[in-house]
Amino acid sequence: MNVTRLFAAQEKVRLFRAIQRLAWGTGRSCGVPPRGPTAGRPDTAARGRCYQRAKLHAVRPYPITLLLSLLLTGCSSLQQRNQPLKQLYSGEVVCYSWTETLGAEELENRGGLVFLKKGEIIYSRAWHFDSEVEWPPVEGAGCLIGNTLHMVYRTVFGQPGHEFYHTYCRFELLNGGRDFKCAFMQKATPEPETALSPGAARGSTVRHPNAEFQGHLESVQLLADALEPRVVPDGHCPVLPLWPASAVVTQRNGKAVKLCCLSCLDVFSLKPEAFDSLTKKLE
Repeated sequence: MNVTRLFAAQEKVRLFRAIQRLAWGTGRSCGVPPRGPTAGRPDTAARGRCYQRAKLHAVRPYPITLLLSLLLTGCSSLQQRNQPLKQLYSGEVVCYSWTETLGAEELENRGGLVFLKKGEIIYSRAWHFDSEVEWPPVEGAGCLIGNTLHMVYRTVFGQPGHEFYHTYCRFELLNGGRDFKCAFMQKATPEPETALSPGAARGSTVRHPNAEFQGHLESVQLLADALEPRVVPDGHCPVLPLWPASAVVTQRNGKAVKLCCLSCLDVFSLKPEAFDSLTKKLE
């Protein structure tokens, strides 16, 4: 709501009515005696005096309750739109575009991101804008701690040839969540002995998602709906339940918990209570 525009419109109406009352009612109200056919209609100088008097009569204090209501409504709506972090906490979908970086330099890799919070867990999907890039979309889960998102991603389940890929991403949400800086460690090659390689990216919110974003958004919603009951099959990872657990093991409440990759271990270790319902089913 544009409060300034509303107030201006109300002020014009009040001023117009006051001028009508003072200038066109009786000439005497503006200090002009009635005369001939134009009796009651002031000359230019008198009309100017009427205008000034009308302004004095028209400007009246607005009720404080109306002022507060309009200001709070307008400000809270604007604040909600400008703070995606609050939207994320409240369970709304938030979309970003991202660009991979190397120091201060931007690289050619660019794409989109979608986040959705359900319960204590954040679900996400990331992809490249360039359809010719050989890397398929990735899906992930994680947790939100303050203004920092800790996410693990793996290739969309069922995509052959990229089962080895996984990455742990740390998103630092800036300016109320309108922008982010991301540092990640990824397993980008299939050789088991290869160490994780570092990388970085930055991004900003997409306020009006196009059809491409809408398609991935629907995929994230389907993923969250499917995993929200959190029925984890035996031998599967509690963080990414679609993936079988591997030899990565940690402890939670004295019980062994198996995960599918080191990236899931990173996320699980940061906020294990978010996955307590999972570990109980795995005991």
